[in-house]
Amino acid sequence: MERNEDEALKVMIFLVDSCLPESYFAQNLQALTVDMAVFRQLLRAHLPQLSNHLDRLQAAASAAHAASSPATAAVVYEPPLVNVFTIQWFLTLFSTCLPAFATLRLWDAIMLEGSEMLLRCALVLWRKLQAKILKEADSADAFYCHMGEITALLNSEALITTEQLIEELYASMSEIPSVAISELRERFTFNIKPFSAAVAGVRDPGLGSPLVEE
Repeated sequence: MERNEDEALKVMIFLVDSCLPESYFAQNLQALTVDMAVFRQLLRAHLPQLSNHLDRLQAAASAAHAASSPATAAVVYEPPLVNVFTIQWFLTLFSTCLPAFATLRLWDAIMLEGSEMLLRCALVLWRKLQAKILKEADSADAFYCHMGEITALLNSEALITTEQLIEELYASMSEIPSVAISELRERFTFNIKPFSAAVAGVRDPGLGSPLVEE
């Protein structure tokens, strides 16, 4: 918006209030919870090798924690590994992992095509990260460590350029029909527990401890 703050604010309000699902940033993060469930379903369907690998790492991490701390095993939860990064991507509309120009191009796509472009973009990025994760991440801790390094490459366009991102983003519209995403969102809307306000406490990539359920 040529650095016009008033106009930029209007566009941001339109983006949040009119383009994203309702309650995307509300306290219980209902719509975000739904989109994370939908995305994990898309990941299982379109990147099954990566999805299964991450599930195995999560299960191993949970088992290791249960063995080392049986007294707290019932309350400590290792979140799905894909959640930790994808939640951040969705909450910031990818502004923390993509270069500024790529982020603006994505926001254009969201305003033109709808919020499903968030899910499509996440799938495109995980597809680009898949080979490195399968090769380098042999444990949950290794996954967090390597993902911090790998996702930094996204910001430098080392893994995917802006033009490649937009091209693959729109190519996914034929691969995954919009109606399929709408149906998944509707299914999970009535069959999922929203994140609590403690969602901000999910494990910091490579640093913090697992999420403790309330």
